[in-house]
Amino acid sequence: WGSTEKDSLALLDSMQHHVQQVASECSSGIDLTVQAAGWGEEGSSAGVGTQLVERAARTAGFSKSALWLACEAGLSKVAAVLVSTGHSVEPCARDGEVANVTVLMVAATRGHTGVVRALLKARPQVDTRNGNDETALILACQAKHVGVSQLLLEAGADAEAISPNGMTVLMWAVLSDNSDL
Repeated sequence: WGSTEKDSLALLDSMQHHVQQVASECSSGIDLTVQAAGWGEEGSSAGVGTQLVERAARTAGFSKSALWLACEAGLSKVAAVLVSTGHSVEPCARDGEVANVTVLMVAATRGHTGVVRALLKARPQVDTRNGNDETALILACQAKHVGVSQLLLEAGADAEAISPNGMTVLMWAVLSDNSDL
């Protein structure tokens, strides 16, 4: 989320505070067992989690979309609901110093297999390149995320894609010393 672990924890604390604030305002009597690490994942419907994430993001002043936040946090059920209700998986944004980052890249980099699976149902452009000329598959392989890499390949990602340093996906797999990759 943030540039350092400390920044990420501060953002998560802020988001949790806003989610709790929104939850306390709900008068519908819904049992909201939504926690910062699992909005919509356990105990509540994904729809409620989605609404809380969207409202908390707006309230906290986050510039990233609810789908982006769900992808960062690994909230597969929330991501699935957002995708199924028409949230686009194609818009790109800046993530730190890197431009043209897609939500698929965000989830792939973090190894969130369930989120990647949800995003792929919307049939996004899997070979979009970010400002560093990397694809979601390259990012997943660099981070040694086997499950995500397999999903991206099954979705038609270019297995011959070359990273900016001249490395192919196969070369990243060999370097990772992970035979599954």
